[in-house]
Amino acid sequence: MEGASQRLVDGRAKPLASIYPEMLSQLSVLERPSAILTIENYASFNRQVREIEDGSLVVYTGGFPAAGVIELLAKVLATVPADVPFLHWATWMPAASLSSGTWKRACPAGRARIL
Repeated sequence: MEGASQRLVDGRAKPLASIYPEMLSQLSVLERPSAILTIENYASFNRQVREIEDGSLVVYTGGFPAAGVIELLAKVLATVPADVPFLHWATWMPAASLSSGTWKRACPAGRARIL
């Protein structure tokens, strides 16, 4: 993410970077991710960002995503090419997670695959 004068957040920071809702208007995807992966479980998220380096954009959702997460995902999905896989790692009851109204707003029909 780049601001008016410099890069504010480098999404390649190890092991993760935080984005605040107030920063979303300045967000831009500078490199094509190999995939977009959302993860509900905090322990699984922490293992993923520390142990796997595959070029994916990994987003922690904490279960049902908050409004800022939905806005982030909608912006990212509108920016990256449609052939970039969008994957969701559900903790349990994955059908319930992805069938909620918030997920439907963020994810174009048929784009997400549940892991």
